[in-house]
Amino acid sequence: MLGRVVALSIALVLPAAHAGQRLSLRHVALDLPGPPAKVISSDVNQDGRRDLVIVSTYTEVETIGEERMEHLISVATAIPALFNRREVRLYLAQPDGTHALAGPPLSLAASVLHLEAGPPGLPLVALTDEGLSRCVHAPDGGESPLRLEPLIAERPVLRGSGAFFATLSLVHELNGDGIADLLLPAEDSLAVYLGTGSGLSPAPAERIAMNESELPASNGIRRSYPMPEVIEFDGDRVPDLAFPFRDDSPAPRHVLLGSREGRFRTLRREARDCHDRLTDVRMQQVAAGAAPWPENLVALEDIDGDGRAEAVFAESLGRGEGFRAGMKDAKKPIGRYRFHELAQDGSIQPEPYFTTQVIGHVFAGPLGEAPFESQSFVDLDGDGRKDLVTLTLDFSVFQALKILVAKRIGIEVNFHVYAQHADGSFAEVPGLDLAEKLKLDLNQLELRRCAQFAGDFDGDGRQDCAHFGRGRRLTLHAGQPGCRYPKKPDLSIALDEQPASLDLIKVADLDGDGRSDLQITRLLPHSDPDTSPAVRLDLYLSGAAK
Repeated sequence: MLGRVVALSIALVLPAAHAGQRLSLRHVALDLPGPPAKVISSDVNQDGRRDLVIVSTYTEVETIGEERMEHLISVATAIPALFNRREVRLYLAQPDGTHALAGPPLSLAASVLHLEAGPPGLPLVALTDEGLSRCVHAPDGGESPLRLEPLIAERPVLRGSGAFFATLSLVHELNGDGIADLLLPAEDSLAVYLGTGSGLSPAPAERIAMNESELPASNGIRRSYPMPEVIEFDGDRVPDLAFPFRDDSPAPRHVLLGSREGRFRTLRREARDCHDRLTDVRMQQVAAGAAPWPENLVALEDIDGDGRAEAVFAESLGRGEGFRAGMKDAKKPIGRYRFHELAQDGSIQPEPYFTTQVIGHVFAGPLGEAPFESQSFVDLDGDGRKDLVTLTLDFSVFQALKILVAKRIGIEVNFHVYAQHADGSFAEVPGLDLAEKLKLDLNQLELRRCAQFAGDFDGDGRQDCAHFGRGRRLTLHAGQPGCRYPKKPDLSIALDEQPASLDLIKVADLDGDGRSDLQITRLLPHSDPDTSPAVRLDLYLSGAAK
């Protein structure tokens, strides 16, 4: 099944308060033989328009013919067999704004571990068992319009796994020159390859020793190889690397400071260690005679927009013992947040510059599981300062008992916005009505999946609010100055059916116009439990067709 393209347009002009761009989404439907593992937006054929590259992974039944001779008679037998498929489809952007399937899919071997848009000059790069390859547009080079060509021979630590790592992120701007670079997770080190504007440097500018270890797990031994978050830490406008702690380390953070040369140095070296190695911040502070960082660190990032990272700590303020207190804490927990500036050497200033109480759950997960940049802090109104988003739940005692039995519940969720002011203080925005009812599976519950402030759909620099939990109706509420959102939606979209899960909805700029788009995966009717269902990929693109 090669897929087909169906397009229709939905447009709504925003009120004068949001004038400048029209909030409009154009529906494009793509039929795929299996769920999309990854959707990539990149100008593959270098014509100035962003194309769509879709990686599908699925299982299908195929008949194998077996022929044998019995008493001089040829006997043919048809044997059904299961095959795991991994394919890449290229949809080229057309001048009229539509997308057309370029040709048959490129079959990916199990040795292909990852695919993403590359630095300038490399529209697509693939991580393979042998290193890095480029995926080039070759319309006349064979059956598929895509072809893999080896680029860097350096075996990654993931080689031999046979898995496709869709969420891996290798391409980042690492030395402050505005050109994207690449982090390659090699077997013994993290290799930094700098972008040249037309490709990648042939040799790495830096190799970062990972100090990896083998850790015990419930089913044997597993390997620890933490990948960093690229953040701005020290205010020099050159990206830095923050690593999650390993399970065998007491440290909450590892930080390496970047340079214009693409090399990285530790935040501070211990006097007894002169080697360029990853040294955790907690041990650095102990060596310097300072108290170690508390374990309730929830964010290490530039919160106030001055280019330097701040440390944010949170503690729960329970209402006491008893059933009623527990119910209130479950629905509307109270937390205290402390915001600390960092000294030049990375140590935390002992006194917070701001302390506040907030109500609601946050999107950040436990350290070591969530990225360093907390998903609760986001610049909603485009002023350069990050604001805080929490959510509260509303359910009855009967629903609480139902939760214990079924682990699934339809529950009302309300979002609270705490806007950051110029002096670094936070205050809740009054009068917002952002409540909606979501169907939650407590076996797979992660509050970050409920994040609704995930995109700028009208291009005004402010994050808009998307409501996904209203059945077959999806609504967008355009962000206004001061982190305010109208109760009445600025755009309402009627879906063919209600999304089966929030995980099937993603927000990204897929057409390259600087505005966010929606991607919704819809599973089509399916009866064979041994094979993957076909899907319809519904894209709602902000770029208008011509």
